[in-house]
Amino acid sequence: GMEVSFVSHGSPARKMTATAAPTLDDDTRAKVIRALNCLSRRLRGNSLTKNVHVRKKAKVPIINMETRFGYECDIAIGGHNGMDTSSFALT
Repeated sequence: GMEVSFVSHGSPARKMTATAAPTLDDDTRAKVIRALNCLSRRLRGNSLTKNVHVRKKAKVPIINMETRFGYECDIAIGGHNGMDTSSFALT
C-alpha cells in the first residue's frame, strides 16, 4: 500500500520529535533510488508538476517537487512517512 501524509505550513506549529533515520542497506538504497528516478521521470512529464528533484544523497532518499498550484511535496518509498522524516530533509 501507499501512505500519504499532508503537512500544511500554515497550520499552528506542533512540536515534533525526530526519530532516528531509517537505515537502508546498500542494495535496498539502490533499489529505492532507482524507483524514485523512474517515478520522477513520469512526474516531470506531467503538466501538474514542476521543480521535480530526486534527493538521492539524503539520509532518506526522496523526491522533492512542487505542483503547478504551489504545493510542495516530498515522496519517500519504504514505509516511513513525512512526519517521521521531515527533520532529515531540512539538512
